Amino acid sequence: MNQVQRTARLESDNMKLHEIAEYADTMRFWYYEGMRGRKQSNQALWEMTKATAPLLENYRNDMDTIVDILYPEYSRHPERFTTLTHIRDNVCNELGISPLIWDEALAGKPIVPTLAEESHPTNEGELTVKQALAIMHDIESRNILKVCAKMNECEARLFWSRVLGEKPCVPIHRFLQSLSHVGGEGRSVRYIRRLLTAMSPVEVLALLKGTDPRLEAMEQDMLKTQPGVPFIGPYYPAWTKATVPSGVYLDIIRGQRRFLHITEFPAGEWRGVLYSRDGKVVGKLRQEALPVEPGQEYVFEVEYDGTNVTCVTDIVCVGEDWDFHNRPYTERLQHADLLPLKVKATKPLILEEGSDMSYTLNQLQDGERARLIDSGSFNIGGEGGWMLMQSALHLHLLLSSVRRNRDFSIEACFSVMDGFEPIEVCRVTLTDGQSYQLRDRLAREGVMVSGSRLDTEQYAVLFTAEVRKVDFSQMTLADVEILHMDDTLGMSDVSQLTDVVELAG
Repeated sequence: MNQVQRTARLESDNMKLHEIAEYADTMRFWYYEGMRGRKQSNQALWEMTKATAPLLENYRNDMDTIVDILYPEYSRHPERFTTLTHIRDNVCNELGISPLIWDEALAGKPIVPTLAEESHPTNEGELTVKQALAIMHDIESRNILKVCAKMNECEARLFWSRVLGEKPCVPIHRFLQSLSHVGGEGRSVRYIRRLLTAMSPVEVLALLKGTDPRLEAMEQDMLKTQPGVPFIGPYYPAWTKATVPSGVYLDIIRGQRRFLHITEFPAGEWRGVLYSRDGKVVGKLRQEALPVEPGQEYVFEVEYDGTNVTCVTDIVCVGEDWDFHNRPYTERLQHADLLPLKVKATKPLILEEGSDMSYTLNQLQDGERARLIDSGSFNIGGEGGWMLMQSALHLHLLLSSVRRNRDFSIEACFSVMDGFEPIEVCRVTLTDGQSYQLRDRLAREGVMVSGSRLDTEQYAVLFTAEVRKVDFSQMTLADVEILHMDDTLGMSDVSQLTDVVELAG
């Protein structure tokens, strides 16, 4: 073992759980503070960077262990170590009480803070992060209350959150952004999210800090749009003002929007893969179903009705021109006239600056939505324009989780997006009609609603809601009515956190 390896081992062995737990609490606090506005966002980034600096200084060679404890999705360890049911049964057996008493006492309460209250309020524990992870692996053979006694409340919040695979303190791209600002050139969230589509967080860090030159070629590829390589599409926050901004085009949405990658593999065989805006595969097309006569590779944005591509709505990549997305919006779509398309392509429609938005909205037919497209390049991972809302008080909410209560009604949690990260903003009990629709929708995904919490973000179920009041201090919807489920919407249609801020203002 060389000196560098010995140093890394020493760092890892000395990394205390309370250090990382306190760091997680600090990051969480400033992350939510940063949501209040641009001024607060700049202050939050500075504070998060300041908190991250000692972490990078002390554990530079062991960042993978920090990722292991903070980010279940990217960890080398299991994403979840046990279930809520096991924890309940273990505690109830130790206390000699019925699980029914537990269910009644904890109805509607989050489990992690409740478990953390069983730990000492302030006493600093001696557990290292590696020891904590080892206990997690063995958690189903341990006494839960005795494990609680090994930590203080701050440590316990991180420990039990990681055991149950809950959401991290801050999104991974915010964590890496703060790392990039420590003693170097700070990078944008858009840039980091783009890297994460092809690299692990530890690889991204190595690139940001210049410790792995082999990643430079990959970084250059990330700035291009290559057929067959997924990317994060632009997002569209709500435009709630009464008049049209400058330099935008009207785009009428009549169906689901997808990114279609057409590739040749093996030689002479063409296929299409449909991706969502967050880079996940959502469908495949045979050669005969492609919207273009194959001859070279492409990346299109298309409108898709669940079976067929009905329209090409943007052209992102043509052949080996992986920089095609940098062309202006009109130039990209005018190129459609040169392609052997089998379906129509969108025709850019410029809107006059300052014109009344209500006229545009009144022209929409049932089931149609509209967005304003920026006239410049296809902004991968960044803002591509704005979504027009029928009313400033109407939001499109993402169903983030559900559970069945004791009355057999469905309790639903809803989120908006902070860029591409879901942020919970309200909890609502659905009506009988809404519950019936939702059960049917989830059944098509092969899942059932039960008394246990079910995460549903991956199924992209959206509801339209009317908002009457926003609690700005908590960034939540204080008075909201869930109107209906809308299966014509996709992840790109979820309202942004900026929309909530706009409403609060």
